Amino acid sequence: NDIFWSSLEGMNIPSGVNFIDFIREQISEPEIVILLLSPQYFERQFCLCELGAVWVLTHQIIPLIVPPLQFKDVSSVLANVQLLKIDEFQDLNQMREDIIQHLRISGKTFPRWEAKRNKFVESIQIILKNISK
Repeated sequence: NDIFWSSLEGMNIPSGVNFIDFIREQISEPEIVILLLSPQYFERQFCLCELGAVWVLTHQIIPLIVPPLQFKDVSSVLANVQLLKIDEFQDLNQMREDIIQHLRISGKTFPRWEAKRNKFVESIQIILKNISK
């Protein structure tokens, strides 16, 4: 209930609400922002506006690169930011630790995390193979 993700089914923007106002409200005070950086992300004007808002408001971010995007493809306000790859085990471990530390929460036990992480990376690799065909 504490996560906003407008494109996830069941977490959509309520009907009858102004889309832009709702997004602006949601992005104004998050505790952490996870950026899924893909070629499409950088092509969409609204995503770049959201990135600008996050940058101006100096929110805590976790930027995840989604292949085929590479480190060298990221510039502008993210040029000197430490980036993580969505399909790398160690990077996802770092993301987990960053979230736990920043939100001051306790995570699932590490063996349970590893099993979920491994399944996630396997799924991501299949999706990326299918996209590149």
